[in-house]
Amino acid sequence: MKTLKELFLNEYNILMLIIINAITIVIQGFNDIPHEWMTVAFMIDSFISVLFIMEMFVKLNHFGTKNYFQSGWNRLDFFLVVV
Repeated sequence: MKTLKELFLNEYNILMLIIINAITIVIQGFNDIPHEWMTVAFMIDSFISVLFIMEMFVKLNHFGTKNYFQSGWNRLDFFLVVV
């Protein structure tokens, strides 16, 4: 079984999270969606946000602060997670 670190360092796993998160955000944008679906979409969105925070900390620990922030993608991820 893969470790948590390996899962967060695999860009394909993160891409899948981004796609799922985008779908949940789109669902939340419709007013005529049943309340139960909105609740589920909100819970999934919140869970994925926690996973993105965990990813940021795993990468900061793995690469070190200086190397982490040398990547433009990591700077963007950091900004999006913090905002």
